[in-house]
Amino acid sequence: MSSQVTVSGICDNTKMARENALLGSYDGAAVYYQAVLQQIQKHLQGIREADRREKWIKVRQQIQIEYELIKDLTGILSSFKSDPSSGGDRSAAGGGGAGHAHRIRPHVAAPPSHQDPPPDTYDPDIWPAPEKPSPR
Repeated sequence: MSSQVTVSGICDNTKMARENALLGSYDGAAVYYQAVLQQIQKHLQGIREADRREKWIKVRQQIQIEYELIKDLTGILSSFKSDPSSGGDRSAAGGGGAGHAHRIRPHVAAPPSHQDPPPDTYDPDIWPAPEKPSPR
């Protein structure tokens, strides 16, 4: 295997990163984005022309922004999976490197009524069964 970085290799890995992101495979996308950023950095080391180098720096910055967005999405998704009984504010991990700070407000549920299931299975997003109509 050659250690030479090719533009087509950078393009292929960028395409795979974006496809994984579109399909919701954010962990896979993050791996490809990391690889692309490393490849671009290595490619930049061999570029001497200032104009060409500047273009690749802009490409690297754009890929870095996309990668930060993927990390933000991963943080938001993991906050949905966190234990809601831990209390306190839940905020997205990742620090919002692209200037995106997301804050998730915990949902406050109405108190259960006598018809509702026990509190451990209570879900405020599921409506209870309709009441039977009274005879006229």
